[in-house]
Amino acid sequence: MYDIDIEKLIPHRDRLKLIDEILVADDKRAVTAATVNERWPLYDEDSVNPIILIELTAQTTGIAVGNKRYKETGKGVYGWIVGIKQVKFSVGRIPLGTRLVIRVDPAYDHESYAVFNGTVENASDQKILCSMEIQVFSPE
Repeated sequence: MYDIDIEKLIPHRDRLKLIDEILVADDKRAVTAATVNERWPLYDEDSVNPIILIELTAQTTGIAVGNKRYKETGKGVYGWIVGIKQVKFSVGRIPLGTRLVIRVDPAYDHESYAVFNGTVENASDQKILCSMEIQVFSPE
């Protein structure tokens, strides 16, 4: 587990903060974990809509960008999501209690703009539930 407060790296709070823990955050990637719960947006009865996987990947990307800046300046910084270049879902719903592992790896980085490849998998069977390419603009 990574030893830094998630809230120093992303602006999300309360029920909009979906990431439970940072597993890896280095210059090459970020890996986080989260467990589906009834407080999450898009929760309905016993599961969540897979659209939430975009937000999980966005928050993990924010951790990757924020961690890099935190190491350089000692201050957290928040990236802005510019867009989702592509996304592929392989699940219709995600059951309550499912532990997810979210990975983002940089694909392209130039000044304040970056593209990351992200995946979300079910921690119990390592099945990929979603993969995407996400664009980020991070203010200087």
